[in-house]
Amino acid sequence: MRYFKSLNGTISIFGIVPFLIMLFTFISCKPKSQNLPYKIGKTFYFEVSIIDKVNRVIVDTIFFEIKNKGVLGRMLGMNMVDWKSKINHLYGEERGINLDENQVEIQMPLKLNYLNFEDIVIAGYPKFSDIMKIGWTSESDHSFLKGYGKLSGKKLKLFSKVLDSSSYFYKHEELICKVTEIKNVNYIDELGCFYLKSYYHKLYGFVLLQYIYPSNKTITFRLIDIQKKEP
Repeated sequence: MRYFKSLNGTISIFGIVPFLIMLFTFISCKPKSQNLPYKIGKTFYFEVSIIDKVNRVIVDTIFFEIKNKGVLGRMLGMNMVDWKSKINHLYGEERGINLDENQVEIQMPLKLNYLNFEDIVIAGYPKFSDIMKIGWTSESDHSFLKGYGKLSGKKLKLFSKVLDSSSYFYKHEELICKVTEIKNVNYIDELGCFYLKSYYHKLYGFVLLQYIYPSNKTITFRLIDIQKKEP
C-alpha cells in the first residue's frame, strides 16, 4: 500500500483520494463572485410612463425583489424575481433573472395590459456584461415556448449594439452609463420592429429602459429607488 507523508504522520492513498474528491467538489460548487448590483433581498423600483403621440402619462410604479433560485430557478438555471405593482395590488408575477459573473439579463413582466402583454419582450430582455464595450455588437436568437401569446413557437432574431456612454441622473447624482440598443430583425412584416434602449450603471444596474413600439408608443422605466431587506 502506498502512503503520503504529512505533518502529522502518514496518510494512505485510500484516505487522500476521497479527501481530494471532496475538496474539488467544494471548489466547483462555490458560487461565482458577482460584481453586480443585483443581490438577493434587494428590491428595485421603477416609475413607468408612456408617451403616446405627444402626451406623457405616468401609469404605475412597479418593482421586483430578487429571490433565490428555488425549484423552478434551478431547473432554468437562474434566480427568480417577484414583480409587483403599486396601483394594482392584485398583480404579481414571477419571472427570472440570469446572474453570472459580471453579466445580467432580466426577464420583463408579461401580465400588465399597458405593456401590451408579450409585446414588451419582442425587442429582447435588458442585458449587460463587462464585454459589452462601445461599438460592441451581437446577434442572438430568442425562442418562445407556449404561454407567450402570439409569440408562442416563434424564434426571434435580435441585434444588439452598445451605442455610447451617456450621463443620467438618479436621485440627483449624475451617472455615466453604457447605452445599448436591441431590436428584432425578423418577423418585421408580421410584428413590426421593436426597440429597447437601456442605460446601465455598474453600481445601480439598469437605471433607464425605453421601449419603442412600431406604433411609436414609448414605454419608459425609470429607476427611482433601491431597497435592501434587513437580515
